[in-house]
Amino acid sequence: MFIYWISPIGKSIGIKSTRSKRAAPNPILEAAYNQNNRLRHKAVIGLAKQIDLTERQIERWWRLRRAQDKPSTLVKFCENSWRLLYYTYSFVYGVIVLWDKPWFWDVKIFGH
Repeated sequence: MFIYWISPIGKSIGIKSTRSKRAAPNPILEAAYNQNNRLRHKAVIGLAKQIDLTERQIERWWRLRRAQDKPSTLVKFCENSWRLLYYTYSFVYGVIVLWDKPWFWDVKIFGH
């Protein structure tokens, strides 16, 4: 819900909502990616033999697939704007509630 209010502001200040290129669908590489998000050289060699791609092509696919999981800059902007508003509201509310308390202004009231 909040993203609908903040995303137009983000777009108006020039934040892009573009996503990175999508990795070409490949069920074998997808299964290997879901099994282990970290790519090891031995795994690359095994996958290259299994699906008849070069090691470079597999590494490129892996980078594209990993980038595909990351949120866009606009999504990050919306999430951080929500946090900013929430914590600002919480701080102001706390100050309003504590404003008339004597120990808010003078901590020496409690003494030693």
